[in-house]
Amino acid sequence: ESAPRSMACGRFVPQQFRARLCQTCFQPEAAHVLAPEGPQPADSAQGITEQVATESADAVDQPAQASGPASKQKSKMESAVDKIVKNDRFTFEIMLDRDIVTRELVAELGVGLALNTYLTKLSMRECRLTDVDAGAVAVALKTNNTIVQLHLELNFIGDTGAALLAQSLAVNTTLLVLWLGQNVVADEGADAFSTMLTQNSTLLELNLESNKIGDQGAISLAAAFATNTTLKKLLLTRNKIADPSRKVLRLAVTRPDLLILA
Repeated sequence: ESAPRSMACGRFVPQQFRARLCQTCFQPEAAHVLAPEGPQPADSAQGITEQVATESADAVDQPAQASGPASKQKSKMESAVDKIVKNDRFTFEIMLDRDIVTRELVAELGVGLALNTYLTKLSMRECRLTDVDAGAVAVALKTNNTIVQLHLELNFIGDTGAALLAQSLAVNTTLLVLWLGQNVVADEGADAFSTMLTQNSTLLELNLESNKIGDQGAISLAAAFATNTTLKKLLLTRNKIADPSRKVLRLAVTRPDLLILA
């Protein structure tokens, strides 16, 4: 048997108590202070893109949980993610409205959605989604070619999340309906969607009602219709748009098939 060890102060440490001590410094393990783990909040589109990439990689590397009687019952969100990741050929719509979601699960959902070839509609209304969560979905939209309806109303998505979604829709060729009503999108987000509309020729309906879009964002969106000829409906009611800017939007309607409500 090895000789008894001592604490730094010279006190003898009995054999039965050594397991409770740090094997490096022989101080009580409870005395060690660990730095907080987890990603720090990202404020910019660049920061969120990097954070989404990190969390998506973690989601891919995360080992699967063992199944069996001892396993806890999966939540609605966990079951949905499983179906998306497994590319279930019988799952065409997923409704997660008012469900309890976590950032880790949304990151995993984004990874699966990027490769899924069956899902056509995803609804995550009132799920407390943030810009980071919107970024995870946005990354998936760059490669997904089956989703035609995306509903993200009643969340906390702001300008950064809106910009990331707009960037993805500039290259996406399948999404037809995007609802972002009752979030916190303001003029910068509206500017991003305006740029997207000059490049996208697939989106038919964009719902931005009950956000924080002002005159600048409204005028920017109106300018997009000098180029865009495919959008059928733009909803901007209950924003912060003054009457003169509403008039500019009405004058932007040069097609009988275009409806703008502001």
